[in-house]
Amino acid sequence: MAARTFSSDFIDDDSIEPLFGEYRPRDRYINVGIGIFTALMVAGTVCYGLLQAFRDTGYIKERTQNVFLCIAIFLNCISVLVIIRWYRMGELDPKFRYLIYYNALSISFLCGCGIWFFCEQAKDQKGT
Repeated sequence: MAARTFSSDFIDDDSIEPLFGEYRPRDRYINVGIGIFTALMVAGTVCYGLLQAFRDTGYIKERTQNVFLCIAIFLNCISVLVIIRWYRMGELDPKFRYLIYYNALSISFLCGCGIWFFCEQAKDQKGT
């Protein structure tokens, strides 16, 4: 048996094949698009919520609401990331891809509601 050499030009043929059936570039674009959109929404919501919570004006009740909403969004994202990891490792069926899409879009909707909530708080604080 010959010794296996590892060099920079070595490509494992198994790593090129898709995990489940045919590889379609359209699916990859959809995955990346939804992932980027969701990541931007989560990052924007968490940053905006924490900035609203820790500025000088505002009541302690509104601060805790902002922080708890940011924590809830972040914890929801962790569970979705675990499902995505299991899916990419091949431990989940391809039908779970739709569940991942649904969860990502529901997180984006939750982030949109959070941004709306933070903006309404800012309006109320400026009005008083």
